[in-house]
Amino acid sequence: MSRYSLFTDASFDHIVKIGVVAIKVIDNLTNERNIYSFNNDELKNTQLELYGIDLCLDLIGYSESATIYTDCQAWVKKEIPPNYQVVKIKAHKKKSECDNIELEFREVDILSRKLLRSRVKSFNLIHK
Repeated sequence: MSRYSLFTDASFDHIVKIGVVAIKVIDNLTNERNIYSFNNDELKNTQLELYGIDLCLDLIGYSESATIYTDCQAWVKKEIPPNYQVVKIKAHKKKSECDNIELEFREVDILSRKLLRSRVKSFNLIHK
């Protein structure tokens, strides 16, 4: 088992061109859990998802073992350190159909969309 489990998801609004990455980090030794969010207005969809993987690597460092869970199919194009594993998750499943890993990912998926909606609402208020 990896020392860390990281769940990352990104959401992007095509109209106002803003994005959010949400990451949950679980230390499998201590069961400590932390959630991080990052705003990025320069990258779109898949690039934003790949950026989320980069952020995971930066958060934990390259010396620890970790499993990154993502719904991004393009992760296979990334160079991943040998002590990391990337697992593709099917997103947007009903809660009743999810296993424990998918439930953890689902929380990050919902959070990234919630944070994006909040940013879009703020953006629209400022730019009216």
